[in-house]
Amino acid sequence: ISEYNNRIYISEVKSNGELQDSWTIFKPLNYLDVDGNYGPINNITVLNDKLLFFQDKAFGEILLNPRTTITDIDGGEVQLGTGQGLVDYNYISTSAGSKHQWGILNTSNSVYFWDANLRKIFRYSGQGNEPLSDLKSMSNFLYNITGTILTKDTPINFQGIRTTYDYKYNDVIFTFNSSILNYTLIYNERINAFSGFYSHFPRHYVNDNKRIFSQNPDNYDIYVHDEGKKGEFYGTKYPSKLTLIVNPKGTWNKVFNNIEFLSQIIDQSQLNIDIPLETITSIRFYNEWQDTGTIQLTPQTNIRRRFRIWTNKTMKLLI
Repeated sequence: ISEYNNRIYISEVKSNGELQDSWTIFKPLNYLDVDGNYGPINNITVLNDKLLFFQDKAFGEILLNPRTTITDIDGGEVQLGTGQGLVDYNYISTSAGSKHQWGILNTSNSVYFWDANLRKIFRYSGQGNEPLSDLKSMSNFLYNITGTILTKDTPINFQGIRTTYDYKYNDVIFTFNSSILNYTLIYNERINAFSGFYSHFPRHYVNDNKRIFSQNPDNYDIYVHDEGKKGEFYGTKYPSKLTLIVNPKGTWNKVFNNIEFLSQIIDQSQLNIDIPLETITSIRFYNEWQDTGTIQLTPQTNIRRRFRIWTNKTMKLLI
């Protein structure tokens, strides 16, 4: 055996002003082996004061210089360190893990990771491991993801998953690349829900804890996210779509025959001038057994604006 893919090494402790960099020194016996039955170690990350490791089918915490508390003769508490470096490890889960090193993302309070074996997104916050995609109604979508993403972890070849965090909008971004289809799924920490999809599928994300940079998948151009024209990725403008689930008092029979919404169109190229007679261009209403089809909206014909509120009465849906 020449490769120990379930082994963690620890360097010497670095001191300020030292002449030799201790972080480059790894003594032969300064290592810790975790259980190899759960696969190789694919990523090591930090959540607050916890050092976490991820394997294909499990993840856990590495005990690094743990401290114990004793009581002195005056009744006070004294903390003692072991001074042994890597002491032991504890498994948090032996059923969920991640084989994708780029599919693991830690934010200020949680670690998010994609488990290709279970086809689920999990969230670990220090209090427990949650199957986030099950709890937030994304299990059916993720379970239908197939192709090379289930076995490959080479994002540069568009086979795998990449994650990043949008500090401006508190979005956790997952980009899936498989041999069949590509997806960029968004989870928003403010609303605690999956909020939608993006139309960009880069090879890499670079994050400086303020902005997101990514590479145009067709060339080597670097772009900055959340800047420039809205709805445009890598020089291509994509249509925007908003889907809402509306069913108040679900056990009641209802008829939906009108809708009102507030919208405002701004022409950024003309010094942010308001365009009063433009709004959403089409609308559609459907459930599991009815569908109005796409209704084109023509201002002042089948949709009117009164005191900034747009009103449409051309659809009818029985619930």
